[in-house]
Amino acid sequence: MRAAALAAVALLVACGAPVAESRRQGGAVGSPSAARRSVVVIIAHRSDGKTGFGAGVLLQANGDIITNRHVVEGASSLGVLFYDPKQRSYAAEDGGLGRYLFENEAAVRPAEVVRDSVLLDMALVHVDADTTKLPKLADRETPVEPGEQVYAIGHPGESVWSITQGLVSAVHHGLVQTDAAISFGNSGGPLVDADGKLVGINTSRLLGDVHGVGFARPVALMRSFIDDSAEAEIDLSSPTAASIACTRAIEIASPRVKPCLAADDLWEIRGVSMEQAFEVVQLPAPARDFVVARTSVQTRDEWLQDYVRSIQHYVANTYDDHDDKVKALADSKAPWTPAMKRQILRHFERGDVKARIGRLFSVTLRELHDEAIGYEQRRTGKNYGDDGVAMRKSIRMGVRVDDTVMVDDDHAWVLSSGRNPDGSLYRDTEYWVRTAGVWMLRLPRPSEIATSPAGWPRPESFADRVRFARDMKIVWLLAQAREPDAS
Repeated sequence: MRAAALAAVALLVACGAPVAESRRQGGAVGSPSAARRSVVVIIAHRSDGKTGFGAGVLLQANGDIITNRHVVEGASSLGVLFYDPKQRSYAAEDGGLGRYLFENEAAVRPAEVVRDSVLLDMALVHVDADTTKLPKLADRETPVEPGEQVYAIGHPGESVWSITQGLVSAVHHGLVQTDAAISFGNSGGPLVDADGKLVGINTSRLLGDVHGVGFARPVALMRSFIDDSAEAEIDLSSPTAASIACTRAIEIASPRVKPCLAADDLWEIRGVSMEQAFEVVQLPAPARDFVVARTSVQTRDEWLQDYVRSIQHYVANTYDDHDDKVKALADSKAPWTPAMKRQILRHFERGDVKARIGRLFSVTLRELHDEAIGYEQRRTGKNYGDDGVAMRKSIRMGVRVDDTVMVDDDHAWVLSSGRNPDGSLYRDTEYWVRTAGVWMLRLPRPSEIATSPAGWPRPESFADRVRFARDMKIVWLLAQAREPDAS
């Protein structure tokens, strides 16, 4: 037996000694130590001359790295350093990260942010380097359990590629809690299990008198953020599950909120409301053709994609240049001219047109928008208006499903309740329809409204939204015609 073992060792050495090689490169394969090879240093140069840093994790796609958004936020330029066991590292007392970066400046590769999420505090970074041959972490396929041993890898206190050990303290919705030490410099690095498999991305720790409480975004949520085409984590198997899951998707501004927003209905409303606006205003052919040209610069798929993205920006309270881009497209296709403005304005000032549009002749877009918000408040009790930050705060105060009433196998009403930011309660009535085996939110038609349960808040209908969109289009057109020309 001993001779056989020695022969096996000799064979390993003859074949290149993979075990010894793996140790030289940073630990046995499938260990927390080896996981360091998949971790990078991210250097964020800021316009004020300061430099920040954090960790990142190499992904399978060539050049892609996952990290925290706060690591790269506000950076004028980014650099990435890969793990190299031959490079000397230093503790802070011997020069720390500053010395390490200076001595290895030639190895820093430029990088840029591809996509980020304010709500998840995640960012996808692309580095200008071939990373196909570098080791990547395997994902943990099963959720971690409280009490499991885990390891946080990063660059705490300028101590690059450091490992701290701890336990999974708790598993919350969207966060893994651990007592493994997470400090400044760990952000964006991996939390791995004893086999070196990726559990999550280290994101934050509690400050103040509370110690040993850190958090990581779980690997499933990370994958959902990275790959927009990945299978959705939204449970649409029942109306109740769909209502709860979609609330969570909106809270974190998931790109998979489309079935939660009745987006297909909204595209239909866009066309129906335009036709109704034309019927009311009765524009002459040249002006009508002009408006059609300006409002048809996007295809259905382009519009739906932009609509979902605008919801993400709204919830995250980040700037969205969607309207500017669409306006630029419209201007290139059918630019406003003084002659067209005069033609439309003269038409609106006709007595018969004024009579048909009534009060819309003197209502502003803001006033009409506020009326719609007021209707929503009276209907449901929601009082945070058109405020994505307040909506997110409201969701985080709790949302629940109080009742579900099935109309038939494919149609259902859901009664949900939540709290406004001031603590007051609201109730909302949702209409869900099963299509191709999954439940999707939809605006009910008149015949469907009649099936809504007695005593529930009146649901917003397809016709309600069409009327609002129609009036907005009429007021918008009049406002554009009244807008003075630049001189």
